[in-house]
Amino acid sequence: MIKTDLYIQDISNDKDLEYIRVDLFNDEKIDLNSSVQNVNDISKTFSDFSQSFTVPASGTNNTIFQHYYNTDVDGIFNPNIRIRGYIEIGSLPFKFGVIQLEDVKLKNMQPYSYTIRFFSASVNLSDRFGDDDLTSLDFSVYDHDYNASVIDATYSESLGRTMYYPLITSARPYQIGSADSNDITATSGEIVYTDLRPAISLSAIIEAIEAKYLITFDRFFLNRAVFTNLFMWVFNNLETVASESTLMQLDNQGTLATVDTVLNFTTDTITVGANPTRAIAVKIIPQSGFENVFYTMILTDVGGDIIKQSPVVKGTKKITLSIDGNSTEVYKVRIAVTESFEYVPIISVTYFSGGLISGTATQGVNVISNPLNIAANMPKMKITDFITSIIRMFNLVLVPINANSFQLLPLDDWYSQGNIVDITPYINSEDVTFKRPKLFKSILFQHQKSEQILNQQFRNNQGGILGYGDLQGIYQIDGGELKVQTGFENLMFTRLTDVSTGDITNVQVGLSLDKNTEPYIGKPYIFYRCGFQNYDIPLKAKDHADLTYTYLTSTENDFVASQISNSVNYSTDNSTFLFQEIQRNLYFNFWQDYISDLYSTKRRISNWSGNLPVGVIINSNLNDRFIIYDKAYIVNSMRTNLNTGDADLELLNFIGSPVSPPNGVEYESLLVSYASQRFDCKITANEPYTVTKIDTGDGTGWITISRGGELSTNYLIFATNESIVDRSMDIQVTIGADIFTITVTQQQII
Repeated sequence: MIKTDLYIQDISNDKDLEYIRVDLFNDEKIDLNSSVQNVNDISKTFSDFSQSFTVPASGTNNTIFQHYYNTDVDGIFNPNIRIRGYIEIGSLPFKFGVIQLEDVKLKNMQPYSYTIRFFSASVNLSDRFGDDDLTSLDFSVYDHDYNASVIDATYSESLGRTMYYPLITSARPYQIGSADSNDITATSGEIVYTDLRPAISLSAIIEAIEAKYLITFDRFFLNRAVFTNLFMWVFNNLETVASESTLMQLDNQGTLATVDTVLNFTTDTITVGANPTRAIAVKIIPQSGFENVFYTMILTDVGGDIIKQSPVVKGTKKITLSIDGNSTEVYKVRIAVTESFEYVPIISVTYFSGGLISGTATQGVNVISNPLNIAANMPKMKITDFITSIIRMFNLVLVPINANSFQLLPLDDWYSQGNIVDITPYINSEDVTFKRPKLFKSILFQHQKSEQILNQQFRNNQGGILGYGDLQGIYQIDGGELKVQTGFENLMFTRLTDVSTGDITNVQVGLSLDKNTEPYIGKPYIFYRCGFQNYDIPLKAKDHADLTYTYLTSTENDFVASQISNSVNYSTDNSTFLFQEIQRNLYFNFWQDYISDLYSTKRRISNWSGNLPVGVIINSNLNDRFIIYDKAYIVNSMRTNLNTGDADLELLNFIGSPVSPPNGVEYESLLVSYASQRFDCKITANEPYTVTKIDTGDGTGWITISRGGELSTNYLIFATNESIVDRSMDIQVTIGADIFTITVTQQQII
């Protein structure tokens, strides 16, 4: 028998994380099922879980579960909430996770046993997230004043590296050459900052999740440029308003004295005299450039209690209150917005006294400099759905390191980190079954269905099923259908044509508009921020200098076709900027090897049994390659009796070259714009390697190099600084006797 111990969190201690060892039956069998990704459902990421097993109703266990069988006992134990725990084998930590109580059995009306189940720490992760969405995260460090200065962030790091303003709008259909209110190269259609909303990097969202739930994710993949260059549009509701409001400032009495009304310029109160049949009205006239700002007018008494409140509105609006009674009333007016707002208020009061008597007072310009609340404007997406969508995009595995640390790795990279373990001596070869895997006649990779105008047009042109970037594989076999779907929408950008000449410009924009060119808010958009794109014709911006260049926002992560290493498309649909197919997409980079192996005529599923020693159980991982009689296998699923070591293994025969690929680098030249950017370069190395910067005349300090992992084969990550001059340098990669040179050239991209 293998010594197996189970520990569960002491929930009576609400200050420190302490564990209590659970009493076990001497003969109770604990079976652990393990699978990270199962060929029978590739749309899901699996984890460790146990079969149900029982533990005695001992004094220790009754204390742990707080006598759950006795409804007269008041306790804090809640069986609907999983509790942290871990398993030890041979006195060594084996698995961290959570434990759930299923039932309590009584014999002769006395407690006899508790039935419980153990789940992986990845299940604990989803428990922690619950139904929280992205708006619950703390993004206050990114809050900023929302005014014309945000246009700087379309081409600079004025808001830091993790936030910028892409040329995406829901305000109107941007055009060039139309010479009307939509022409962004003409003064009549100049870009107003309220047209735009910010975008935040997915890395910043991951960091906010880690901070809130006190967890960490391994950075082997998350630090790669293919992920860190991804951004999400911060936009969820045209009518969002702040929880706080700003008191209207008063500075002009006007003709209100004629209606017995006095404005106090110190307390900003409005005192209306005791006249019959009175009414007070407040009219808001937004200043130029603020016509599309949403706001709420709030009329309160002098103590702050709300008397009347307008709906969320924009443009010139008025709120009117009829005043009952004959007593003197004192009011204040507050304005609630989520962004900067400038407006002129007009106060008017009327009453009847042998006829209609009225007075008005136009106040000076009120300026509200209100920071944009990033959290409040984040898309309405559950945190669990965000993490799941990232997993489905990049075919990631989620592997617990301990109770609070997790790996998120592409499946191929995860398998490459596994060891080779020969388990032949422990396998029973008398009864082995080989069978074909469960296959699907249709596999659909897609983002959320979008009603954005271009996405809808594209989908309709494709027969109504596949949206831009979606991919469907049809196989002439018997089987069901499988959908691998993210929670994101894939915004279809447009490279604008000069309507006056018919020429294609180098300006690409995103239009979050529906088929009627009305504002459209769907599921979250994600996209890549590329380098600087220079414009032949400057873009006009209100209260700001012309834009001669901005960041290029795109579906793919570069505007040099030969350098594109990823797209948020699953398919090879044409780039909206380059007008050519993008081969290196989500499917090609992260799913193709797995699917091609799955549908290979060489693929087999085999079932084996054996008895594994404690050292193999503890030290083996699901990404290891098991060797059985000189053949290599990877784990599809396994079930292990932790008490005896008996194991049932469902294995996939390893399909791949037994010979490691030769040493090499992904590319030997890289063209970058003047922007601060990040790039990945895969290094294939059969031994440790060195990286050296070579000064070719422009210095070497303008590029920072880091590695995505400590393995020999990994990724170099280049981070370039912003520049205003052309420059270049060489990066030398030495792998044993092999020397490779990568030339990086930074220049203005036309």
